[in-house]
Amino acid sequence: FIESVWRIVPADESSDINKVIDRHIEKCSTYEERKERCVVYCCPEANDVATASSVISTVGAYAEEKQNERITLTYPNKATRIFSDGIVRQVKGSFIAAAYAGIEAAMPVFNSKTRAVTTVFNELLGPKLTRGQKNELAAKGVLIFEQPDGAGEDIFCRHQLTTDMSSVDTRENSIFG
Repeated sequence: FIESVWRIVPADESSDINKVIDRHIEKCSTYEERKERCVVYCCPEANDVATASSVISTVGAYAEEKQNERITLTYPNKATRIFSDGIVRQVKGSFIAAAYAGIEAAMPVFNSKTRAVTTVFNELLGPKLTRGQKNELAAKGVLIFEQPDGAGEDIFCRHQLTTDMSSVDTRENSIFG
């Protein structure tokens, strides 16, 4: 691991890689080390979920299992992007996680990333969730991107969350208690 890296976004979406990164974050973010590492990734088990209830149970359970103020879990897990050759291609959740890390890097740390906009993707893919279902998923510690106006329109970060929803001090990654 590179010493100066603060935000980690793994390109590999496997649970094994995520577990190694989780341990690294815990070790480096101790009071003694004070390297304050954080990670953004997606739920590797959610790539083929077909219904809103399976999103909530799969992605929500993964976030609840993590329950860490230094881990941000994004949903959805797939999107399309128009590449420079004009072809629309599907991309994995790690690209969405990287887009969120880019949003964070571009904004001052004191600004909330809630309602931040990205135009990197053409369309978010996956089961569409109602407002109530999004609230249920968010309550489990999942950062949700939404595209209310449809394909080709702006994509918003619905709310800036971590997987630790236990207190107001830990549920947003801009606040470390």
